[in-house]
Amino acid sequence: MSNYNKLAIGLAVLALSLIAAADWADQPDSDKPASDKPAYLKNYHPVFGRDCIESKYVFRFVFIKSRKRCAAVCNLFKTCQAFTTMGGHCRLFLFDKCSKNVRKCSCNRVAKLYVRRQPGLRPGTLCPADFHHDRCGVKYKFVRTRSHRWDSALASCNAERGLTIMAEPIDRAKYFYLAGLHDRWFRRRRGQHFSFFLGGSQDPGSREPAGGWFWHTCRIPIDPNLWQKGQPDNAGKSENYACRWNTIPLMNDCPISLRNKHDYIDGAFCECLSPFDIE
Repeated sequence: MSNYNKLAIGLAVLALSLIAAADWADQPDSDKPASDKPAYLKNYHPVFGRDCIESKYVFRFVFIKSRKRCAAVCNLFKTCQAFTTMGGHCRLFLFDKCSKNVRKCSCNRVAKLYVRRQPGLRPGTLCPADFHHDRCGVKYKFVRTRSHRWDSALASCNAERGLTIMAEPIDRAKYFYLAGLHDRWFRRRRGQHFSFFLGGSQDPGSREPAGGWFWHTCRIPIDPNLWQKGQPDNAGKSENYACRWNTIPLMNDCPISLRNKHDYIDGAFCECLSPFDIE
């Protein structure tokens, strides 16, 4: 979280404190029937979800006790995906689709949370229903396009609702998880080598072969440890997109499209951040 956002949160809290100076020492709300849901919760849906968010994405306001005040602060920030008053004070969870390592992998703590409603999604969720295979709060979906092109796969992921991007496995653990999913789903058939695109690309005009490689959506430099030895090599002078090549364990650079008798890029993974779900 930038210093700017931290300052904005401080100013927002100060404004709310001035507006509500007469009754700022809130008492915790009692639970009400669903039919009596107050207007200030119209943008949120209650769930019992994982309360396992990494501390850098959690902002605590110990002097705010009620859901009403907590919701009011959360409403001020587009990255506030949920809040809770469990524990006797307000906690906001601020992250977006490009936030990485949001949920603690080994944590199973559960709490009542109020999750911001996402357009086109079931209330209380941050991802479409056809995303599965949760790993540490990130879910995945494999997409195919008729053109078998990297940019078409990117467009397919970008068209998905919620906190979805084309997959960006920023470390080897995430990369091998996706490779394992793909290997289980798509075994080699009839001598073909099934490969898939990832969300990395090389900026135009970059020094070949290793310059200017970023995860496309979030603009994070690609870790050199993800590349197979000798890669990227820009073979054919047109390999500017990250892929997993079925015949080698680590990442490769690929052309924007590839489909022939023996080599075949059959799609790409989209990923969606959903750290509150219990699966």
